[in-house]
Amino acid sequence: MARESAGLAGAAATVRAQVLLLGGSRSARYLREALDALEDSLPDTGRVEFGGLVHLAADNDGRPGRVADALAGFFAPLVSRSARS
Repeated sequence: MARESAGLAGAAATVRAQVLLLGGSRSARYLREALDALEDSLPDTGRVEFGGLVHLAADNDGRPGRVADALAGFFAPLVSRSARS
């Protein structure tokens, strides 16, 4: 995966939107490392790591409520600003 994503970190540095990275502490190492690289490269990023969860945390068999809460928290200020405009 690292070879396939060569250059993505540089491209990520040009992203001007706010980005939220989500991952599970029990996800495969290569996925956690990819999030580390993105977090280091993206200029305006937040990151949530869900303790004890794997990559499929949002799946109905995982903990979709935890993922939904993180997304709601990320989008709430954006929606609020939009509503005031």
